[in-house]
Amino acid sequence: MNEIKTFIVSAVVSILGYLAPVEGVMQSLLAILLLNFLCGALAGYVSAGESFSWRKATAAIGIGALISFFICCLYFIGERQGSREGSLFCISCVMYLCDYVFGVNILRNLCLIFKRQPATYKLFRYLYLLLSAEIVKRLPALSDIVKADKTFSDMEEDGAGTKENI
Repeated sequence: MNEIKTFIVSAVVSILGYLAPVEGVMQSLLAILLLNFLCGALAGYVSAGESFSWRKATAAIGIGALISFFICCLYFIGERQGSREGSLFCISCVMYLCDYVFGVNILRNLCLIFKRQPATYKLFRYLYLLLSAEIVKRLPALSDIVKADKTFSDMEEDGAGTKENI
């Protein structure tokens, strides 16, 4: 039994040693996902009176595991192709995309949390509109383009960006 434990520990340590160049990326991913989960849980509690949901927690853990696996695969493939720097650049791009997507979601949740505090709400709402491309809907010249594009129609259904929410 000790041999199996030793083998498992050795394998895990070896894998972590191999992935050491992306350690900082993994830590920042964990931080942004944790902040996203906490803001989402707090927004649900404050705005809708929701209690802790294991379903949402499991989904958040699953998303984190999937993105972590994707980053590890990118590093492995790039390193095996002899382009370690290229794979690290690709991983950095993926992390910037994750930072953007989860950052916009965090801002949306902060809007829900601080809805009763006008000054704070307006600050977070402005940042959300600016970063989430909701501001594009307010430009008259682009409103026809936005209406024609189905990817923006999903955002309109939840009421984000309407005058009543600002």
